[in-house]
Amino acid sequence: LSLSAGWNLISYYPSYELNIEDAFADLINANNLQYVAGFDQGGLVYDPDAQGTNTLHRLMPTKGYWVKINQAVENFSYPEEVQSGSTAMIANNFIEHPDVKPNPSFMFVKGQIIGHYNVGDWVKVLSEDRKIVGAIKIIKGGYLRNSPVYGDDFTTEEIDGLKTGELLSFTYNGDTLSSQIKFYPMSFKEVELDYKAFLPSTFALHQNYPNPFNPVTTIQYDVPDNGPVTIIIYDLTGRKIKTLVNQVSTPGRYSIIWNGTNDFGKSISSGMYFYRMEAPGFKSVKKLML
Repeated sequence: LSLSAGWNLISYYPSYELNIEDAFADLINANNLQYVAGFDQGGLVYDPDAQGTNTLHRLMPTKGYWVKINQAVENFSYPEEVQSGSTAMIANNFIEHPDVKPNPSFMFVKGQIIGHYNVGDWVKVLSEDRKIVGAIKIIKGGYLRNSPVYGDDFTTEEIDGLKTGELLSFTYNGDTLSSQIKFYPMSFKEVELDYKAFLPSTFALHQNYPNPFNPVTTIQYDVPDNGPVTIIIYDLTGRKIKTLVNQVSTPGRYSIIWNGTNDFGKSISSGMYFYRMEAPGFKSVKKLML
């Protein structure tokens, strides 16, 4: 097989099962393997840099796998069958949760939860309309096992998963933890969830800091409910300068950095500007000085 840099869809043609470290030993030793992903009852993944959180451990005959590498490889082939007893065969860890319906459209999320948690608990992943589209098990150290998050199943007419570009949120023990992760099929994201994170009860737009500033400033804002949020910079005449936020947000406190450029990426002149936040039932305007 010839493998290109980036993603390759390849078949596993041998008649025997093979541990993934044996199958891709040359690529792993050369630091040329990024990910291997497959689908067998659910999304499975192997990341050579994420030992302990992987779910794909062995290749199965007749199955196809997505392989992502750094540099192209000519004449890739699978090794001969490992002699029985020389290497232990490790079972794949399909992430099975009764509230999650697997399908062939998925991305992967791993990371860590900090604060108060119990090993073995589940962190659920929600769509913007609160569908459960994934479940991630908490393992030792608060790490989140590398797990699939499912998009809309293109083989059915029902909208039963995430749309491309849709924002994820996470829930643990009934509390929603915000994120800025969006769904893109076959992408890999890492998240840090703070179970003690502040969850606001009202919308709020905070004063930027530093103020005056040069060249960058930070604007914080609070979101108590799922919904659309916009934050736009205007000059003194009311002309729009820069759209900083225009998305559906989950509950949480957010920070956005502005570097004094307009929507075209060009630096603007010094002076006073306004920034305006709008959300359902909420509007707020504050001044800043560049």
